[in-house]
Amino acid sequence: MKKLIHILILILIISCTTKPSVSPEIFAEYKLKFSRPGNLERMEKGLFGMGYTTDGEYLYAVNGAVIDLLLRGGIPKYSVNIYGDVSGGGGAQSVTSSISSKTIYRYSPEEDKWSIIPDKLKAKRFSCAEYIDGEIYVFNGFDYIFYNDRMNRVVNKNFEVIDTNSGEVSHLSKNPYPAYYSGTAVWDNNIYVFGGAFTKSQYSNKLLMYNTYRDEWSQLRNMSEQKTCRGEIVNGILYVFGGYNGRVSSKIHSYDIENDTWTYITNMPFGISANAITKHGDFIWLIGDYYRLSTVAVFNTKTNEFHLIKSSMSGRRHAGAEIIENKLYVFGGNRQSTGSFLSSIQVADITEIEKLISQE
Repeated sequence: MKKLIHILILILIISCTTKPSVSPEIFAEYKLKFSRPGNLERMEKGLFGMGYTTDGEYLYAVNGAVIDLLLRGGIPKYSVNIYGDVSGGGGAQSVTSSISSKTIYRYSPEEDKWSIIPDKLKAKRFSCAEYIDGEIYVFNGFDYIFYNDRMNRVVNKNFEVIDTNSGEVSHLSKNPYPAYYSGTAVWDNNIYVFGGAFTKSQYSNKLLMYNTYRDEWSQLRNMSEQKTCRGEIVNGILYVFGGYNGRVSSKIHSYDIENDTWTYITNMPFGISANAITKHGDFIWLIGDYYRLSTVAVFNTKTNEFHLIKSSMSGRRHAGAEIIENKLYVFGGNRQSTGSFLSSIQVADITEIEKLISQE
């Protein structure tokens, strides 16, 4: 009898000290509320396919594709909605053309204001941008060059760095394997570059590291797939999500920086590409998708659990996303392959949803 009582007391103690798990019903019904697209100041021009980064105070949108109104065959037909987003109107005169931007847009959440750093960059789209110690490193991407009576994609080999205080641009060692729509992430002041496309039908599985102190590139162990993709580094582990190489991938892989090894983790519920990505503590946020434009998802690096989140975000692909002080900002992007240029920015407080996920 005494033994039974001791067992019951032990069970009671354990039940009182164990952290309660979140109710599946509560988590399933949660909806992340974003500000309406017109509530915050929009960018001067709709923009997609840009590099993006943050210094913890400002958001930066670097390069990208903007609307080209100088089309042959008459005045292009397009519409501008109340949020300033541009869409083509259909037909031969619809907006189907864009030009590559040289501009750096900077957004202040405190002032709700966009400003422009003077155009000193090489024009390109689908480039990479990372902030480290007062400087933004910009590389990769492509621009269209006209030769042999046709427009051709030319991949950017140059490496630019912008001083965020002065706006001055200097040049560093060229990328030995330039691509566009590559993934990038920063760890220990080194920039890791992975995947991307060389042409419309040739994709990269390269993993490179750029040493910002030495201005040196080094090649690490290749990914198992050749594809465009996005990823982030948490606690020395690079996590890569989905991607595209003619087919859309649903796989999640991780790369251990210290051991130079790749590991397959799991599959997501569906393939994902053309998404933005950002991190916050142990969580990695994925925003948008080529087909499922309203996708908002969170990956918990402690549990390797992937969660789809209901939200009020306006659907977008090829957008930018960054987190500042528990606030997730989503900006720019497009909704269709041609003739769509989003200038709106939305924000959501992620504190509550991350607390729910932490209780798994």
